[in-house]
Amino acid sequence: MGRGVGRRVVRGSVVSVAVAVAVACGGSSTGGTGAVDRGRDAGSGGGTTSAGGATGSSGTSGRDGSSGGGGSSGSSAGTGNAGEGGAAGGSAAGVLTEHAACVTYLNAECNRQSECAGGPVLDDPCPGATRKCPDYFFSSGTTRTVEGMLACAETWKTYPCEKFFADEFPPCASNGTLPAGSVCLFGSQCASGICLLRGTTPPGHPDCGYCITAAKEGDPCNYTTGPGCDLGLECDQGTDRCVTRIPFGLPIGTPCERYGQCKDGAICIAGTCQIPPPIGADCSPESYCARDAYCATDSKCTALPSVGMPCGLGRGSVEPFACTPDAFCDASAAGGPTCALRLAGGAPCTFEDGTEAGDRCAAGFACVCEDASCAAATCIENVQEGAACGAPNTRCIPGTICQGGVCVSASQELYAAACE
Repeated sequence: MGRGVGRRVVRGSVVSVAVAVAVACGGSSTGGTGAVDRGRDAGSGGGTTSAGGATGSSGTSGRDGSSGGGGSSGSSAGTGNAGEGGAAGGSAAGVLTEHAACVTYLNAECNRQSECAGGPVLDDPCPGATRKCPDYFFSSGTTRTVEGMLACAETWKTYPCEKFFADEFPPCASNGTLPAGSVCLFGSQCASGICLLRGTTPPGHPDCGYCITAAKEGDPCNYTTGPGCDLGLECDQGTDRCVTRIPFGLPIGTPCERYGQCKDGAICIAGTCQIPPPIGADCSPESYCARDAYCATDSKCTALPSVGMPCGLGRGSVEPFACTPDAFCDASAAGGPTCALRLAGGAPCTFEDGTEAGDRCAAGFACVCEDASCAAATCIENVQEGAACGAPNTRCIPGTICQGGVCVSASQELYAAACE
């Protein structure tokens, strides 16, 4: 019986229980998204490499983010860009702001997720969530405060991995106040911590959702439309009932069922927690490789091609795609698909998925449409909170505005735009 892994759940925090250390071959993949937003989870971004992958770190149920299941997508060979949320979480003259608190909290939670699974600590581990700051935790009905968020971020930095893997969250990761049936956008707004974002949505507001009560063990559930199951449970796709969640945080050599069940840098390969194969090793049949490699057509883990080299063709892939993180695969190059240096500010760019993912832009830049038609787009530098703004080809990161020549914290009014 298939059990649901990705649930779009928002519950007052940001982490997903499974962190990927390598991803499978065969084209970009962002993982399942489900339909529930739990205010405590958002898969962290910029995962490791794969033969064809562009997935991020992956995750199961999200509790505070709008992505569960698969985490944020990366770029060529699964190595992500900097994203737009901003990694710093700082503010002008050390002033504590809602945006800074939101980013600091999310980075601490996502990096603890990564550490517990044996992954790296990143400057911007969950850009898909931080780009929604400060609204993520500071919208109608939320109970968070700047001081409380910063204190909770410190708690996350040393939070016991065994508690995290058991789906236990610290008390400071509090839910909101809105009762079941209230309109919502983030799980942090709801008393239950769960905002159902798909299925039955408020009339005229397709991007909005409703606060719901978590389904208990044995209750009906649905992997796609909700309701979502309570903590420690998951939705069995064979029965559409909430059942006890399979264990996570399994050591190397332990039998496993899913990609992200393992810890210590391992992933589930052929039913066992294993370290992804290094350069030169065999990568059949599942095409997993270590962070600096991809699974080539000869079923060997091969070093990612650098700038100026032909793009790598992965096992089972139709077109070349693989390059080092500082490059993208330029399919239009005169000599055939070639790894080209990512683009800096002012350069024309294109979207691969129709999103502002900065697909061809360098770290710290985003591909931004010049008008509503998005017929043309440009790589724009993301300016962090507290930094000088207003220069050509720059913009303040989402959640901040340029005021008095400096990027300052400001609500994005995401809830109002979606639900009012």
